Amino acid sequence: LAATCGFVGEQAPNFALRRRKYLVSSANLRSAGLHVKTSDCDYTYLISSDNKQHRLRRRVADGTFLYTHIRRFVNEDGSTLDLKSNIDRTRYLSMLSYQDPERMLIRVVRETFVYKNRQFCLNHVLGMAPQIPSSATRRSPRGIGNVMLLTMYCEDDIDVDLPPPAALVIEKEVTGLVEYSLYSFSKAEEG
Repeated sequence: LAATCGFVGEQAPNFALRRRKYLVSSANLRSAGLHVKTSDCDYTYLISSDNKQHRLRRRVADGTFLYTHIRRFVNEDGSTLDLKSNIDRTRYLSMLSYQDPERMLIRVVRETFVYKNRQFCLNHVLGMAPQIPSSATRRSPRGIGNVMLLTMYCEDDIDVDLPPPAALVIEKEVTGLVEYSLYSFSKAEEG
């Protein structure tokens, strides 16, 4: 798998890493002395005919746009694997025509930082905007406010040194809870 990923220009997956996710009630990373890199991301979910989750990500950082097509596979053991391919703007705009009318656009402000030699990502899910109006029914965005989710990767279920309360206040771990996924947040409601 590593050789194939290298050939096509993708990073080989590290199956030993596990993503952990935490619900955060408040954050003040910069005043706690952490160096933070910020980017804005829009996620658009696409119609899928292969029972895989397909989404587009448009990331803006330092005035540069990066477009990515993400395909999520669910393995037999229930774990997930994301295959990411960078695409150009023309392809991105073309693929937008396959937006899933049952899903809404997700907007995220992402703050990435390092604490005790481990990379963390604080996602501010700011809200959703309606996508293409469905001809059958009118969908409305769900107002969820500002949900903050902290993610990080670790080798196993070891106790991880999380940033101190001066940087952020963690309410609880939400690893594996579907209701805290961007996919779940994107579900449109009947309007």
